[in-house]
Amino acid sequence: MEEGPIILVVDDDAGTREAVRFLLEDEGYVVEVAENGQVALDRLRAVGRTPALVLLDLMMPGMDGETLLRELAGRTDVPRVPIVVMTAAGPSAGTSGLQYPLLRKPFALDTLMTVVTQYCPRLWDEEEPLTDETSIVRNRADLGIIDETPVDRCSKCEKRAATRCAGCGEAFCRKCLDAGPDGRCARCFRAAQPQKTHI
Repeated sequence: MEEGPIILVVDDDAGTREAVRFLLEDEGYVVEVAENGQVALDRLRAVGRTPALVLLDLMMPGMDGETLLRELAGRTDVPRVPIVVMTAAGPSAGTSGLQYPLLRKPFALDTLMTVVTQYCPRLWDEEEPLTDETSIVRNRADLGIIDETPVDRCSKCEKRAATRCAGCGEAFCRKCLDAGPDGRCARCFRAAQPQKTHI
């Protein structure tokens, strides 16, 4: 199965890095972290899969976010990657003049996910064309009829699947969609949860 998109989180605050990492990994992304701009620059220059998005804090010791942005603008040896700036600083000439999307801390987790999915759509959120078979499955789920018979294939990775979601009726395996505690896939479980937490 293909791994999810890589997101590079650059922040000197370990608590913020780990909170964002936990959330994004739970959503299926591959997350790498850097504690300052120099570490992030080294990662971006490294051989391997290029991050699909950088979440960049502005104020950090060593190479800060603004310095990293200037470095990236003047380099040809670093791939162009979408960058979203994160900062606890209030509105100022410095932040309002940035040519990058801006997330002001503290931000709600659903706000972070809204921004991230603009640049890195989650593969399992893509709507697949309806077939006669999937229409029947979804209609049965709408009626509250749950097929408890194990299915042969996961609809995402096409490997063996354990069950169907009690919410949407879609076949899933633990590796692709995981399971909430109530028999629904993680997507349905998360959709039913309040999103009020802040970082």
